[in-house]
Amino acid sequence: MSSIRPHWRIFTWVVVAFNVIMLIWIITGAASVSHSPCHDLSTQTCTAAREVGGGIAVAALIALWVAGDVILGVIWMVTRPRGRVCPACGTNAKRGVLACRSCGHDFRRRCSVGAGTRNALPAVAGRASGRVPHGGGGAQGSR
Repeated sequence: MSSIRPHWRIFTWVVVAFNVIMLIWIITGAASVSHSPCHDLSTQTCTAAREVGGGIAVAALIALWVAGDVILGVIWMVTRPRGRVCPACGTNAKRGVLACRSCGHDFRRRCSVGAGTRNALPAVAGRASGRVPHGGGGAQGSR
């Protein structure tokens, strides 16, 4: 039995990479504030200038991060796939399809991952036609 891993789109990885890069940039930018030299300033003035400059730099990076995430989020939403993924086998299926073509999983029923069987589609078809597919007896299935 193979393990089913979630399939992320390539653009999702771009968004994750952007967020990681921005986080690293903010951390390293904030950490490097205390290492800048002050040649002709007093210690108190130098410390105040470092703190203000560091605060402005971090605020600018956060604003850039938010703007980038908004733009990337809109692009991510616009470029999303038009289908859905079968929870039982992981193949792509068009929206509006009621059963997976690969494994027969019925999209109308909720089930745990891996619980989809190839018998799900005949059972649904049997209920729709009024016949019981596995010889369950009854007046409807005895024609």
